[in-house]
Amino acid sequence: MQLDTGDAKGAETTARGILGVFKQGRSTDDQGLTYSLLAVTLAEQGKAAEAQQASAKSNELLAKAMDLAVRIQGDIDNGYVGGLLANSARADGSKRQGAASALESAREKANRFGYVGLEFEARLRLGKLELRSGQTSASRTHLRELQRDARAKGFLLIARQATDALHADPARR
Repeated sequence: MQLDTGDAKGAETTARGILGVFKQGRSTDDQGLTYSLLAVTLAEQGKAAEAQQASAKSNELLAKAMDLAVRIQGDIDNGYVGGLLANSARADGSKRQGAASALESAREKANRFGYVGLEFEARLRLGKLELRSGQTSASRTHLRELQRDARAKGFLLIARQATDALHADPARR
């Protein structure tokens, strides 16, 4: 929740604390997800090198995950991190496109296996990346569709997050 409220530093501190607990318990799935969350918090703060390291560690651990939903969530987080880093580094379009493709792939997998919440999460992250990369028309369309779909299925937090992303759109100011 700290990350959702814009407190990336607080979310980083929390993720690091949780990671210490999971390392003791040797839960690969939990460690992998926590590293992916840590990567998101670091990327949100512009800490590119640390975010890349956390994302790589997450990918390494989640490759061994038995739970498909855990792997999909990690794919969403790590795809989003790739997009954030590509946008912050003013990377060429292929890196941004690679991140978008990773998120779309995770969305399709979530849809195929009936993980509606994860599908919505992937769509939200993709819409946010589109906004950050200047694709305002596409992002507004996608985020409005997500608002409607998420509300219809009872995913009110995702609907609110899509609304918040739309209101944060610099083109609306």
